[in-house]
Amino acid sequence: RDDLVFLSDGQLEPLFQRHGLYGPCQASLWLALMRRGGKPVDGRVTDLSGTTDGLSRVHGKWSGAFAMRMGTGGILCREANQRDARRTTLEKLVFVTAAARDAAEI
Repeated sequence: RDDLVFLSDGQLEPLFQRHGLYGPCQASLWLALMRRGGKPVDGRVTDLSGTTDGLSRVHGKWSGAFAMRMGTGGILCREANQRDARRTTLEKLVFVTAAARDAAEI
């Protein structure tokens, strides 16, 4: 159970608590596939100073290995502590929910 890595657009903490999983490795990936078989487009942002950073975050036992593997595929994924990774997960959940709502209104 300690070797599982969870990828999700949602909030998994209630699931972890229900099944007694404390401190699992969890990743929130900001990426998109434009077409089937195409390369993923990373969710990178550039701030006003010109610094580029990826939005994807991972935390837990295997976070270093996971971030390295994402990097070999061209996805910028940063290791984070649990609090910062939770914030990223919640931001993505809000973004996905808002995007789905906007798409439904079209």
